[in-house]
Amino acid sequence: MATDRHFSIDLFRGLAILLMVFGNTSLAFKEGGFWATHAEDYGFTAGDLVAPMFIFAIAMTYKMSFEKGIEREGRLKTYVKFIRRYTGLIGIGFLFHPVVPVSEKGILFSWGVLAAIGLAGLLVLPFIRLSRWLRLLVCLLVLVGYHLVLNASIEMPQGLMSVGEMNWHDGHGGFIGGVGWFTMLLLSTVLLDDARTQSYGKVWLTGLLTLLAGLALHWAWYQHDLGNAGISKERVTIAYVLVGVGGSAILFAILHWLADVKKWLTKSALLVPFARNPFFIFVIHPFFILAFYLALPKDSGDLVVGLASIANTFLLWRLAKWMDSKRYYVNF
Repeated sequence: MATDRHFSIDLFRGLAILLMVFGNTSLAFKEGGFWATHAEDYGFTAGDLVAPMFIFAIAMTYKMSFEKGIEREGRLKTYVKFIRRYTGLIGIGFLFHPVVPVSEKGILFSWGVLAAIGLAGLLVLPFIRLSRWLRLLVCLLVLVGYHLVLNASIEMPQGLMSVGEMNWHDGHGGFIGGVGWFTMLLLSTVLLDDARTQSYGKVWLTGLLTLLAGLALHWAWYQHDLGNAGISKERVTIAYVLVGVGGSAILFAILHWLADVKKWLTKSALLVPFARNPFFIFVIHPFFILAFYLALPKDSGDLVVGLASIANTFLLWRLAKWMDSKRYYVNF
């Protein structure tokens, strides 16, 4: 298969990193730009799609990387390698979002995107060699059970609340919300099974159907009492899983059509440097954000925040481009 077929994967990864840097820079300020805000609870914004894009980007090559590992190193070494990688991501994620399990809100388990991705990667590992239909069945069964758990009530210091409400207080849904991130990654591997043999045209349809399913569930939740079922990133609900995966699949299908089918995007595309060092940029970008945060007023308006976000994104892109030119790659 032609290597150009994989170019859209680099574009998608690079776009995810660009949106992350730009959005996180904006959110560092008290009056962060409207374009980067997340829905406070139920609802969906452009910023809420970035985390699912990271999950979908991992799914693109998860099975392909696993199968190649078995061919090169054998089954045992490949499993150990994947376990070490995703366990490491959980640990590194905690460095950026220290766990403070007890507060005035009760027992919390806050963590960041890396930790959520790490747990999702570990949980998907036992199922990755199953057929797509079996993976879909597992995903649907887990989603049903997960929804029931979200609606279970627990006595907390501030009163009785559902598990979904606990997720709302925890960073990225906490440990229980990690099940939602797991289903997001597993479902993504169903929609994009193997980049070497995938029929990319079907990604349009499956992504659209998944997106519509999430929107339909959100509408049903809005019309009726379905508990924690509406679209909510903070609660990591089923509807959010479906909309996040479906939206990411559609976006990738568009990039595939532009890059791999129409050939309108070339290998000099600006997004590629970010895709070559995604882990390094993820780890280093908070320090760049801190520099802007210390240099500018905390209540800077949208114009200043927007310019700072553009400047920070450009600086990190220049760094990624320089590293790519020197073939310095720091991936995990």
